[in-house]
Amino acid sequence: MHFDAVDRRDSTVTISQKSVQEIFSYGGAFGSVGVSDDRYDDPLKNLKFQTNDTLVELNESLWIFEKETKYHGNSTIKIDSELLH
Repeated sequence: MHFDAVDRRDSTVTISQKSVQEIFSYGGAFGSVGVSDDRYDDPLKNLKFQTNDTLVELNESLWIFEKETKYHGNSTIKIDSELLH
């Protein structure tokens, strides 16, 4: 996985097959308004997944946001053969 975040350019994270991997964590001040689905207004940009020689740009609309508590949420994406074609 390749991505840009805040002041980091072309960060990379290796993800094993059939696993879940956190690629980035960020948050605001605890006790503020809480979390919401802000995938279009988050610090992650230029998200790409690479497998062998294939590099696929990941559209942020494909991510699934799940709110766990008022102050914590996760965005996930399933990388499969359908997404890579």
